[in-house]
Amino acid sequence: MSEGTPILTVQALNRLSYYQNYLQKRKNEGVELMTATMVAEDLGINEVVVRKDISAIRRTKGRPNTGFSVAEMLERIEDCLGFHASEDAIIVGVGNLGRSLISGLGLERFGIRILAGFDADPAVTDKEYDGVTLLPMRKLKSLCQRLNIDVGIIAVPEESAQGVCNLLVASGIHYILNYAQVFLTVPETVYVQNENPAASLIAFSQHVRSKTK
Repeated sequence: MSEGTPILTVQALNRLSYYQNYLQKRKNEGVELMTATMVAEDLGINEVVVRKDISAIRRTKGRPNTGFSVAEMLERIEDCLGFHASEDAIIVGVGNLGRSLISGLGLERFGIRILAGFDADPAVTDKEYDGVTLLPMRKLKSLCQRLNIDVGIIAVPEESAQGVCNLLVASGIHYILNYAQVFLTVPETVYVQNENPAASLIAFSQHVRSKTK
């Protein structure tokens, strides 16, 4: 992200992705100016929430009675989502989950570009998958240090995650996206983002069960 990009909540970032798709369509239709009210009505989102999101990311004030430039707001949203910058990363664990992260989830669209994958299974290394070279674990540290990789993705079983995490930290990684269902111990200088699909489903299920009958 560029200098001045705000740190947003997960909920706000999720909304920005909706705004991005919506504004791109409106731009393609030739729309040049919009208001928060128009966005809120078309997307069915509370207008106060839309105004707050736009205010958090905009660099210039909207024009009185006309709103904001669609092109400028679209560019700002894409900047916040990481579309205009790319951070090199490596992934450890290239089983089903790892391969889906390489090819199926579009991480590069959000500024994460996987340069290499690593695995302890020799049957899956020394080859390529969807353009990403898969390498044995013994080459991880040297590659990270040589290319100054700062982002690591963990997609290994729980019992292997902490060991992999330790290796990433020793290799100079400062940002870890963790898909293993275990909490990791890291130095204060390392940031860990835990991705837990099961927890999301549980939270969703609780909302469903708590609805008024």
